[in-house]
Amino acid sequence: MPRRLVTVFAIAALAAVGLACGRPSNVSDPTVNASPITDEVSAVKAVRRGPTPNTLLIDAEVPSGGDDCVRNLRAEVFDQVPGSTIFVHVLFDSVKSQVYGACPTTTVATVTLTMPDPIGDRPLTIDERAWAPDGAGYRQCPEYLGCDPPPDHCAQQWILQVRYGLDAPQHSGIRLEHCDQNWLVMTVDVNTAACGAGGRPGCSAPPNVSRYYLRFNSGWQVIVVTTTGGCAAVMARAPDFPADLCRALEPTK
Repeated sequence: MPRRLVTVFAIAALAAVGLACGRPSNVSDPTVNASPITDEVSAVKAVRRGPTPNTLLIDAEVPSGGDDCVRNLRAEVFDQVPGSTIFVHVLFDSVKSQVYGACPTTTVATVTLTMPDPIGDRPLTIDERAWAPDGAGYRQCPEYLGCDPPPDHCAQQWILQVRYGLDAPQHSGIRLEHCDQNWLVMTVDVNTAACGAGGRPGCSAPPNVSRYYLRFNSGWQVIVVTTTGGCAAVMARAPDFPADLCRALEPTK
């Protein structure tokens, strides 16, 4: 073997030994001279009134646990409805937030939103989530219901809120069997998309259906989940459930 190759291999071997023993190598950190990237915060935890009528304080979760995880945390207004909703992004710059292991934890930091005029009781939408004025602060509104839920408890917004609150796969099939202002009965087939949206050759998934009974109490709440027919399962948990809504129901399996 030529002497030059022997020398190269020897140097590489010594470098590997040095790394194994914890000694620093000459390999540079690729983020040292990297330009920061802009990212959105992972979550907004709270919104409070600021020290002046035209300010709000936003508590946001940001990456932490390392150097250069967050720079220039800021709240930017990107749109607004005059006299009504203010649309806001909470952003930060970072060199290392997307480098695996460089920012292993999170912390809550506060940023000030400043408007040219008093904010009053204007609602907010921060990173696509709605917030409504509530005393000294703001409350986060339910994702699908918004800040003004429809009075009809069978409206699509209420059903979506139920659907995405279930412990069921995202693409499960939902069929409403009954809905009024107080009671909701529906079936859920968790195998609807087991073979993909359009199906796959050679894939078959028999129905796997359960029946959900829910009562409305400030929101839809599950009474019982069952595969049986009739009224026994639901009336054991809710004796006031109307029997005419369940008496003729067949088992789901």
